[in-house]
Amino acid sequence: SHFEDFSAQLYCAGASEQLCRVNGAPVASGVCHWRLPAGASVTVDDINTAAGKLRMPSDRWDPRIDGIPGEFRKYGPLAASECVRGRRLLIAGDSTTRDTFYELLAVAGHPISLNYPTNPREYWGVHDFEPRKLPTGASDALGVCTGNYDKKLTCLRDVRWGSRNETSVLFHFLTRSNSTWELDLFSQHVGDQPLDAAFVQCPMYEWMKPDAYNYSLSRHERGKVLGPWEVGPLHFEGIGRSCREYIEHVVWRKWPRTKVFLLGMTPLPAWTREHGTLQVESIIFASIHKGLGIQCLPRPGAAVLPSAPAANLSYDLFSARAITPIDRYALVGPRRRDAIHPFFNAQFGVVQLMLNHLCRPAQLAHQGN
Repeated sequence: SHFEDFSAQLYCAGASEQLCRVNGAPVASGVCHWRLPAGASVTVDDINTAAGKLRMPSDRWDPRIDGIPGEFRKYGPLAASECVRGRRLLIAGDSTTRDTFYELLAVAGHPISLNYPTNPREYWGVHDFEPRKLPTGASDALGVCTGNYDKKLTCLRDVRWGSRNETSVLFHFLTRSNSTWELDLFSQHVGDQPLDAAFVQCPMYEWMKPDAYNYSLSRHERGKVLGPWEVGPLHFEGIGRSCREYIEHVVWRKWPRTKVFLLGMTPLPAWTREHGTLQVESIIFASIHKGLGIQCLPRPGAAVLPSAPAANLSYDLFSARAITPIDRYALVGPRRRDAIHPFFNAQFGVVQLMLNHLCRPAQLAHQGN
């Protein structure tokens, strides 16, 4: 479909070139399909100034204004609630994906964030583009939601609603993703009720900061980054391999027909370059693609230059295991509150992509806002 091709171009440009493309032309990540609060298109200059960085949380991601793709739909609370109604969904990943989970619940009308209204009418006005910004932090109304690898602790959430609790949105906080205790704990929690879809992000920070989730250590000790001498040529290949093992163990072993979506990587902070290479993002994307059987191949006729982005380029996306990747790199770019976590207006864009993949827009034309 037009939307699926649009989504594939968005993902592949971010994964392959660490930028975005609009109608094949290169655009900086975090710029394409973004609008200023007054409605004008965002430019690179708009996000490189001090004032622009302060304004970022107020921008709007809306590809409908660009006219591409025609079937992309913006989901309001009614349409989103209808989209997920009766389904059992899994969202798994690190703290960036925990925020995606919180944003999805807010968009669907069932937020669990601390000090946040539970009635959509109180946080999403009729004329508002998106929900009121969610609070940041590692806690929600159900408690602390993080992981502690050393103590074998993780965060599991199962938010249900409906007259028979027939709608279920689960979250699993991942530290290493293929640890035996992590896999078994979730398998016990999820039970035998089938999953309709799984949105999985491959965690990578533990591969660069081995003690990132060991909260028995000080903050300084947890923040220690592996040196280049500690990272062998095959080190990062483990990211994609362990991610595949998680999907096989948690999803496909029980429910081989469950649809799996890959939530792509967000831009990495500067300290990740301490491993001796500026190509760490490309290396991690390659690891994930190898592990999950995904390829982004330039379409015939494109002139791919090593020194500069091609003037016009589009991709064919291949997935050997029918895993559908969803972009978070091209959409987010520098739109992060602390160099790691995307602003919630960027998470809103990610959730819109998720819902457009999960439900066909034409089926819900009468819903939403």
